Amino acid sequence: FPAVGLLEESLAPSLSAVLRFGIASVALLPLLKGLRKEAVWPGLEVGAWLALGYVGQAIGLQSTEASSAAFISSLTVVVCPFLLALN
Repeated sequence: FPAVGLLEESLAPSLSAVLRFGIASVALLPLLKGLRKEAVWPGLEVGAWLALGYVGQAIGLQSTEASSAAFISSLTVVVCPFLLALN
């Protein structure tokens, strides 16, 4: 979170997210060689939701401190099992 906060000071949140995901995509491109075709669309959907979450965090970092954002983001580890139990 501190590194993302520093990145946000110099770039817009959407541009920094594109930069981060672009670098990760290029690095992981060789792993797509043996991917089954039926896994592509579900993978793209999950990736889109994940990217939306990262962009939301980056926008949130503009108005709060990195430590607060890290605490709120880590609450998903506690909240998700409770939501699963309600289902």
